[in-house]
Amino acid sequence: MDVDLLRPGTVPISPDTSLWFEFLLQPAHLEKHLKNPNADPTPVELIIKFITLSQSEKPTNDPLVINNLKPFSKRCLALKLLALKVASSLNWDLDLFEKSLPMSITSMLLKDFLYIVSPTHSDIKVHDELNLNEVPAHVLFAIFLYHRWVLRAYVSLSLNAKTKQIVETSVEEISEQEAEKSSIFLKKMAEKTLTLFVPAPSCFNLPYGNADPEHFWTKGEALEGNQIKTAILIDLSFYLVNRGKYPEAFSSLSMCLASGPTCHPHLIGLGIAVGITPNLYKPSLSQQFHEAIAAKYINIDKVLEKDNSLRHLPITYRQGLELDISSEVANGKLITSRDAVATVRALNTVRAALDGGVQLHGPPLSPSSLVKAISVVLPLADHDKKKLEFFLLQLLATSESHNARALASSFSKLPLLSPDEISSVIEPDYVDTISHVDLEESSETLPKGSSLETAALERLIVSSYDAAEINMALVKLMSLKPTVTWEKLNRNWYVPSTLNSALNTLPTTVKRNYAFILVAKSYELDKIKNFGQAKALLRNVIEETGNDEMYEKLRNQLSSEMLLLDIDQFHSEWPAKHLDWTWLTERCLEGISNMRGAIREAACLALLNTGAWGPLSSAAPPKSTLTEVYLAIARASLQISQFNSKVSTEAWDKFIPLFMAGGKRRDYKALRGLCGVLEPNALSLVISILARLHNVLTDQPPLDLYVQLTHLWPGTIKNANQYNVKQVAETLMKVLEHALTYYPYNVSWLKLIGDLHFVNGHYRNALGSYLEAAAVVTEHFSRPLHRSILEDHIIKRMIKSCSQLQCHTQAGLLCQLLEETDYTTAYKCLSEVNTSDASDSYHNYIWDINILEFLISLHAKRGEHHRKQALVRVIGLLELNSNNNEEIKREAENIRKSNYLRALATHYL
Repeated sequence: MDVDLLRPGTVPISPDTSLWFEFLLQPAHLEKHLKNPNADPTPVELIIKFITLSQSEKPTNDPLVINNLKPFSKRCLALKLLALKVASSLNWDLDLFEKSLPMSITSMLLKDFLYIVSPTHSDIKVHDELNLNEVPAHVLFAIFLYHRWVLRAYVSLSLNAKTKQIVETSVEEISEQEAEKSSIFLKKMAEKTLTLFVPAPSCFNLPYGNADPEHFWTKGEALEGNQIKTAILIDLSFYLVNRGKYPEAFSSLSMCLASGPTCHPHLIGLGIAVGITPNLYKPSLSQQFHEAIAAKYINIDKVLEKDNSLRHLPITYRQGLELDISSEVANGKLITSRDAVATVRALNTVRAALDGGVQLHGPPLSPSSLVKAISVVLPLADHDKKKLEFFLLQLLATSESHNARALASSFSKLPLLSPDEISSVIEPDYVDTISHVDLEESSETLPKGSSLETAALERLIVSSYDAAEINMALVKLMSLKPTVTWEKLNRNWYVPSTLNSALNTLPTTVKRNYAFILVAKSYELDKIKNFGQAKALLRNVIEETGNDEMYEKLRNQLSSEMLLLDIDQFHSEWPAKHLDWTWLTERCLEGISNMRGAIREAACLALLNTGAWGPLSSAAPPKSTLTEVYLAIARASLQISQFNSKVSTEAWDKFIPLFMAGGKRRDYKALRGLCGVLEPNALSLVISILARLHNVLTDQPPLDLYVQLTHLWPGTIKNANQYNVKQVAETLMKVLEHALTYYPYNVSWLKLIGDLHFVNGHYRNALGSYLEAAAVVTEHFSRPLHRSILEDHIIKRMIKSCSQLQCHTQAGLLCQLLEETDYTTAYKCLSEVNTSDASDSYHNYIWDINILEFLISLHAKRGEHHRKQALVRVIGLLELNSNNNEEIKREAENIRKSNYLRALATHYL
């Protein structure tokens, strides 16, 4: 509805639009209005309007008394009766009321209904004592309707509470005792054979003069016993399942489902949940999917094949299924056929391709499984066929040569790709005659010791990661070129200096070179995160030493290097637990005092990230700047986790020297090491220290950074001018970016990075971070925004950021978000002539009437009549009426606030 019904004439209205007072002046007009399919306002809007106006009515000196019980003003009573007439035109549909009416409005409507039909029965407490056979049929219907609503409202409120949604604060909470009384009353009704009269619109008469209005209840329609019983059993069933009373729910559902096609469709799912399967029941594809999962994935491939044709299941369900099966098979929890995972993956890939999302990552697809998955969905519509053809060509083009040829051979059996299309995307095999020198026999075509053969062997050693192949090639090469050394083969290879002397103790030159090459290659593989192969190469070096005590030191050093690979793998896979954390922690603690510096620092970091703060705090590794920082962080984290009222400032004291002007190289290394912290509590502590240090060094309260735990650290530093505040800001930014990589939905850190951008004058980035924080909490503004998410100081920073970007309209509208609207700033911003945002497009996001009136006045003074008229239409909207109750005002504000923030997010994110 586009107009304010309390202020008619403010804007042009449609011929189908009726003003609320017309129904009071012409009671017959309501029936005509409700028959209009394009009626404006709609029946639901009329109920809300009439009930809201009746609540806002003040007592008058001319009250109308009904049965000498309760005084109403004439207009108040008329409004209530109008609302009941509209509700009766909707056949008292509780499903519709639940979906379309606020719960508080429904509550008032049904209580008014009880009072109008019989004031003596409006007291809910007397219902327990009623003799149902003596209560008039129309009164019994009102009672019946009210108690059904109580059960529905109780279920709805309890479900909202369970999902942590926002429940209307204006609705009185329906207690468990009230709901239980209603259920007992309805059970008593269901046991009797009763006839109810359902009031029609013509039953209600509006008051005329000083006489009580006379209603004609006999004009209603009769509701017979079976219909009454079915309606009661439906609501009772939902209530009993919600309360966990499954045996009673089973009994109620059995009776209800036996009543035939009149049964509520949702009861079928409810019945299955408690163990009742209706006759001729055909489970949906989604139900079949979940049943197959519950049955340990039996026939899951059949369900997925069917879904590839129908495409009903959400793709996220299927992706989750694939991960679950792969994980359970890998962990030995699920014993299934060898190709089960490949089958599911192939079926999911086909579904993704048909949806337009080509999946080319992950392990190679099984050609046979893929062909079978495609065959099931054939034939296809032309547009789907093109999607699948594109996917197959992409797959062939991106697969490794040997796998691509296997796929091509399988695809030739499908009526999708021609032989020419297949051959066009497969590259011919390239044979490198140099790198494939026969190592077993001397080449007949190449003279022994030739430079060509030597080059081929060197190239093979550099490129291969197979230990046996490297060993064979090295033996052959050194027979041709005895002076060759591992350093000359590749200048980029690296072996730690501490290992040099130990490796040099190996008896022969070939063994030494072989060991050096494998160690160097393990570091190469470590950098590209191929940890399994890197460990395999180090194991080969360890095996080369045998059990000779002479090489015990070397084996210990190589074991330490293996630990480093495990630590790197642990950090690379964070937060997955592919490695046993307990086992890793024990190994780190065992060797933390006798390993080389880089491994010792990595071990301390691993202990910090596994949460082993107590053992790490007690450890005494050789001192280095980075290990001391990690130890201090661990001790502080331990104290905080134990809820100590005071936390040692050791961590603070270790951090401060790192930012001295002209710092040492080891200090920069320590700062880089902070980006290795992954454990969220330890990470929070690091961030809080850096934020506090930045605040102390800048000493500008308006530019303070806000984050948890900053209160734990001192507020002053001696000789603050000796520290590099720019380096503090850069380090904090790097740590925050690192933290948000792993925890992208941490609202506190998103707001802090926004603060940091704001302090540095990066206003667009600051707005983006603040809006991202709000979007995360509100699920992209689909839920109301609370003040605890964007506090006043953040909104003020957003306002300033918009102003600095010359987006003055955006800044002015943000003033509405403050706890107390800053009209001075809002008016100043909105008065700006030169603005870089689309100012007119934001008018529908204004909910503050004062700002709307200011803008109307401003445009009138400037002669901008088109803009003025647009704003007049906005201010005339029904939901912005100043006489609305608080609930409607709050809802209008939340909708406009969400839409406005969503528009800003589109602009800045």
